[in-house]
Amino acid sequence: MMEDSAPRLFEKRTPKRGALLTIAVGGLLGPKAEHGGVGTYLLGVSLHFFIALSASAIYYTASRSLGFLKEHPLLCGLFYGAAVETVMNLVVLPLSALHARGPYELHDLIQGLLVHMVVVGLPISFSVRRFATQINQKIDVRPLQQRTTISSKIKPSKIPAKSHVNPRNALT
Repeated sequence: MMEDSAPRLFEKRTPKRGALLTIAVGGLLGPKAEHGGVGTYLLGVSLHFFIALSASAIYYTASRSLGFLKEHPLLCGLFYGAAVETVMNLVVLPLSALHARGPYELHDLIQGLLVHMVVVGLPISFSVRRFATQINQKIDVRPLQQRTTISSKIKPSKIPAKSHVNPRNALT
């Protein structure tokens, strides 16, 4: 039952099962990817995982410098999902072997944006928020000047004055 629900969601864009994955492979192989077999399907799965991992790595790397990406995962995730969809439509697809360019139907654009906002952006942003804070707690990633050392915790008045002992007199 669950297998049949996904193709119905994209019925207008992808008329047959697995067509979303062949579209990803079509970026490499061109229009002949539609007639591929199991190998083409597996390559499509691999490409989708690679694209998702790359998008996650970009968000994580940006969150290291931009703290608000971890502080506001809902808003940032929605915008990031929309940005991923926009880059795919305006940069990646026109440069692919399919040479997909507009004009696009408004329904398809809205559906693509909403799906990527919820299914791509939000999981990435909430995962980065959860796991990046755990990593930062285990590994001190603050700059060296901000780290607290033992000597900086001791007040200067508590540090004993160094005695000036002459090394020759120390043995007597």
